Amino acid sequence: DNDLGMRVGEEIKEIVDMSKRRPYSYSSITYSGGKAYETKIIKAPPASNNNSSRKPGVECNGITLRQLRAVMQNIIRRCVAEGWTGINGELLTPEEVNLYHVNQYIILPYTSRKRTSFVRALLSTAGAQPPRFFISHWWG
Repeated sequence: DNDLGMRVGEEIKEIVDMSKRRPYSYSSITYSGGKAYETKIIKAPPASNNNSSRKPGVECNGITLRQLRAVMQNIIRRCVAEGWTGINGELLTPEEVNLYHVNQYIILPYTSRKRTSFVRALLSTAGAQPPRFFISHWWG
């Protein structure tokens, strides 16, 4: 662990079935060996205006680290095999793929069929996923 409370060390590989819904959680305490000691389930804030049938808002569309890793595996598996190209028509490698390419080749095709946000469309999303951190970007 470091001063920021983040685990450091060698990445542990595990196979996770992303086609199954998973509760949205994080490990808050770890052993020195990196194994989770306490797992906290994150729940969505209560619906406002006494309308419990309302879907959680966009503020509950946080993507989990597991889901991001699954997107990366999707890039690795598909990029070269499908001949993804950059803005100038050059063939891409997984290391060269950026968010514009992810949007073009993964997010838009997946969400246009489902007509919902990317996180909500993922099979592994069991419900609201309010983020613990918010990072923004500019498309311009």
